[in-house]
Amino acid sequence: MTLYWCAHTLLSTEEKIELVKKHYMDKLAVGEPMEELIKVLSSYTAPCEKIGSPKNIRGSYLCGECPLYKDLRKNLNYDVFFKMPTRVCRFESGFIGSYEFLSDSLKNGAYRNMPPIEMLDYADIMETELELYKEGVLKKREDPLQRNLIEKYLLEAINWLRVCAKYDLHSVAYC
Repeated sequence: MTLYWCAHTLLSTEEKIELVKKHYMDKLAVGEPMEELIKVLSSYTAPCEKIGSPKNIRGSYLCGECPLYKDLRKNLNYDVFFKMPTRVCRFESGFIGSYEFLSDSLKNGAYRNMPPIEMLDYADIMETELELYKEGVLKKREDPLQRNLIEKYLLEAINWLRVCAKYDLHSVAYC
């Protein structure tokens, strides 16, 4: 089972009320209380609308034209992402728990939801631990290909967290 982080927008109470009015008019009409319908809604929604992702003629969002995607690519300077599926609002984060050199708090942190400020703190800690790893690995002479992949994976995670936080998105962990 793979662990993912998913970037989401946290909905305000006002936004939830608007969603209930839009999608549950029939239930409101028969007297179901607004408060009960709000409780049914998730607190999060996909970030596409908030960050201004363009849509195609069928109304689907174009992930390749998404501002989030463009920022992620700009910061990493390589063509292939290793840990991001087609939708860049998701990130395969389960590998973080498998690296023995990372602290337990960092490994365990991969499994929790994070608001933007915690995402930035987590990225800073990960970057520090990556630097310590690189210093230690040079002494151990680990396999250069493996070392390079680990570094790329962690740099992707750091970049993903920071760019999503820049857009005020929350990271929601799920399997």
